Amino acid sequence: CCCCCCCCCCGCSYYWYSQNKEQNSARTPDIHEAELQAYPPSAQPWVQNQPVVSPVVPVVQATPVVPVAPAVGPVGYVQPGQAYSTAQASTVAEPPPPPSTRKCFQGHPLGGYTHSYAEPAECDRCGASIFSGHVAYGCRACDYDLCQECYSLDTFLDFPAYRGGATWRQELEPHPPMQTGDGILAPPWSDAMLHAVAWELNNPQWPSDLRFSGARNGPAGQIIDFLIGKGFEYLQPIAENTEQWAKDSTGLSEIQRMYDAGYQPQDHQLPLDPTQLRRMLGHNGLKQELQQRGLKHTGKTEDLAVRLSEALARERQ
Repeated sequence: CCCCCCCCCCGCSYYWYSQNKEQNSARTPDIHEAELQAYPPSAQPWVQNQPVVSPVVPVVQATPVVPVAPAVGPVGYVQPGQAYSTAQASTVAEPPPPPSTRKCFQGHPLGGYTHSYAEPAECDRCGASIFSGHVAYGCRACDYDLCQECYSLDTFLDFPAYRGGATWRQELEPHPPMQTGDGILAPPWSDAMLHAVAWELNNPQWPSDLRFSGARNGPAGQIIDFLIGKGFEYLQPIAENTEQWAKDSTGLSEIQRMYDAGYQPQDHQLPLDPTQLRRMLGHNGLKQELQQRGLKHTGKTEDLAVRLSEALARERQ
């Protein structure tokens, strides 16, 4: 019957499937064991074999020592404190000038370098482009750069302050600019502005002077640039007021005389006015004059000026 046929067929199929499964299960461990025996486990992770490369030892040849001539600055290079040469500085890449006191506005020494980027840099004094391969000087901490020509030229800040001894940069650096009740900068910044204006009046041709031409600004403008570069740009309007005050100031002729050609301090009498004395001599100059006379030379600048004024009055009686 049909039921018997189904049972018989299903039973045979199941029996055949069971036998094959047992045989397959019996063979599988043998294959796995053979594979495991052929490739025993290792404690080290598998790493692909790398080609063996013999180390290359560079051959160093001795370089003959050639004596180097002393570095010579570009045409027109001026050491601080020396007379200015009218020869223009070269803009072609040349050996760096001798070390000098050139600094950024924050007082960091400038280092020489050869610009190596395709994009040109910009001189922070005259705005000229510094192209690849050209020598320049900069302060990386302040991102301040000078082209070779500007580096070679003095500014008014490099001029002797008052009647000598220090430069205007050295006089101004220790004293942050401050505003007085009159709306101008306090000394020594106002003194520096007075001397800058006096120098401009004595040298009306200054716009054609390489040190002050174009974007380099005149003496008074360089003082304002110095103030801004030191982080006091909010005092720029006060500095500009100070410049106008200096131009309108009375007694400027005494300071102008100091910038005449061949001026010698000993050939001119000091004024008796304490304000004029302070403007002409500054704090250190007043101390020196009092010390030479054996007088007390400590105290505020205004007190020193009054003391010297009284001493001069007694000497001229």
